[in-house]
Amino acid sequence: MISFRHEVFFEVANHLSFAKASQVLNLSQPATSRHIKSLEELYKTSLFGRVGNAFVT
Repeated sequence: MISFRHEVFFEVANHLSFAKASQVLNLSQPATSRHIKSLEELYKTSLFGRVGNAFVT
């Protein structure tokens, strides 16, 4: 079973958007960002490449 934080990660990755993932998960955008930040701290790596507000692959 995966944690809710991992579900948040999958939604952000699927939509490539924190805002869209937030809507799907019925969370605020800052809460979504905090979940991703928590995973990044846990794994000690950046999970998404970012340039400003855009994701990079």
